[in-house]
Amino acid sequence: MPTRALGVINRRGWCQQRLPERGEPVLLRARLAAHVEADSPFALELLACMHQQGQMGFAKDHREAARLFRRAAKLGKPRANVRLGLLKLEGSKGVRQDPDGALAAFLSAARAGDVYGQYLAGRVLLDDESDAEGSTRQAIVLWEAAAE
Repeated sequence: MPTRALGVINRRGWCQQRLPERGEPVLLRARLAAHVEADSPFALELLACMHQQGQMGFAKDHREAARLFRRAAKLGKPRANVRLGLLKLEGSKGVRQDPDGALAAFLSAARAGDVYGQYLAGRVLLDDESDAEGSTRQAIVLWEAAAE
């Protein structure tokens, strides 16, 4: 199952981005809110990570994280699709396990040139037993693109 194969990647904590040491958390949250309001894809992804990890005073909320990752991805942040795909692949509170949705998110990131999206889409395709030959061929194509 893809979840087992990719669990190590997700546990590495891709969303554990470090915030600057200086500055008050209230000030940092206010500045972040202004950027989120302005539809900054980076700020949306960062806020999603904070919700996913329960950082900076935000409660852990995977559903809100998924919503923000989707919004960041629509605004051109391919890595947000990777993170959304990992949430869907693993399944968590507020986000149901959806391997097909995870693959779609990874493929969207892969089409945008995201190397992790290419790798993870290949992993999910390789673990798909319904179309072994076609999936294997597509996985290899994705991994070759990632290696370039």
